[in-house]
Amino acid sequence: MTDALCASCFNPMKYHYFFLFAFFCALLTACGSPQFRQVDLNPEFYQGYWAMNPIGELYRVLKFHPNGSVKVYDYQCEGSASYRLNETETYHLRKIKPNIFNLLDNQHNAFATFEIVRVNPQQLHAKQQFLDKSVEPNSYQLRYRHQVGAKPMCNQ
Repeated sequence: MTDALCASCFNPMKYHYFFLFAFFCALLTACGSPQFRQVDLNPEFYQGYWAMNPIGELYRVLKFHPNGSVKVYDYQCEGSASYRLNETETYHLRKIKPNIFNLLDNQHNAFATFEIVRVNPQQLHAKQQFLDKSVEPNSYQLRYRHQVGAKPMCNQ
């Protein structure tokens, strides 16, 4: 009697539906959360550093990493050949569509979009726009030059 009772408890169709449901949930979760992939940027992004053309007193250098993180070096220029590192920050990229990314802070909250307008092995042109419309100015046209080390462009 016990064997008959246990045999009736095991219904393979119930497990089939459960695993099918679990598979679709996992698939929807993977498709619904865009993650950065190394191929989302051209390989030259990861080689060397990208020095930003100064905007006012902002002297920055970027280092892109294959995991989607971007290390930002913030400098103070004290002359054409003299500079000092103020701080470094790390942000993360989340792909929105080809060449357009959300910039995420350390808590992975989006605060801006970063659009790659044009790139070649030596130059990068991008547009950054803050999601908070009260930030002034709200967007920047950015130009970067590729280089070997994390040195700012102080002589601009």
